[in-house]
Amino acid sequence: YDASPILFWVILYITCRRYTKDRVFFQALVDHVEKDIWKAVSATITTLETVHAVLFLCAWPLPNLRLLIDPSTNLVSLITSGAMLLGVQTGRGSSKEFCVGGRRECIFSDEEAASTWFACCSLSTKYVLYDICKPTQYH
Repeated sequence: YDASPILFWVILYITCRRYTKDRVFFQALVDHVEKDIWKAVSATITTLETVHAVLFLCAWPLPNLRLLIDPSTNLVSLITSGAMLLGVQTGRGSSKEFCVGGRRECIFSDEEAASTWFACCSLSTKYVLYDICKPTQYH
């Protein structure tokens, strides 16, 4: 929790999705995660943990009217741009060229960079294909 509260709450939300018995607790958790995720993406992305939290949330979206208001397309776009600011697209770990300003303390390995970039590309492709192949409504 201390390393990344947002990642902690997103993982807790994902684990509670299937087996929750207390709907009031689950809805409070969903509301908290939704509020925190928008705060996280509205600021400059400075940690890989924030990127991971948003990617997890794009893979397991919040329960809402998904066809109408699912923000995953926007979130994956924002987080891919944020990941590029961290330099994960190079496939190398932390680099002097990218770790400047608020990202100075961001330290990660080559494997973390490559797997994060793969997740960004995979989820981006998923949502692009979904937008292209949306089912049409017949009246």
